[in-house]
Amino acid sequence: MASIAELLENELKAAVEIKNEQSLHNYVEILVRSLVKQDEYMTDNGSIKADIRASINAMREGFRKVDERLEDQRELMNARFAASDKRFDDLIGQMNTRFNMLFFFLSAGFTILTVLMTLYRFMG
Repeated sequence: MASIAELLENELKAAVEIKNEQSLHNYVEILVRSLVKQDEYMTDNGSIKADIRASINAMREGFRKVDERLEDQRELMNARFAASDKRFDDLIGQMNTRFNMLFFFLSAGFTILTVLMTLYRFMG
């Protein structure tokens, strides 16, 4: 940085009429310090960009894991619904069997009752 300061000072001396050498020297030093700060800023900016990229990658990884968990939950829910559907189908089958048996026994009972009433009427 000292060589840049000397180079700037010499170029300004050659280009401009100098009234105060100390003022020129101070100006060049302020300019060089601001250039150094810009270099530090650019370095810091690069590290901030790297940190932001790392944060974005971590977020993407987190989103991917959440998506996987949600997919697993959906598969689990689908399996539960399939089991519930099977239970309901079995229950409907049992109810149909019971209804058919009830219908058969009621029909048989009414038929027997009708036959008995008819026999009682003819015999009685």
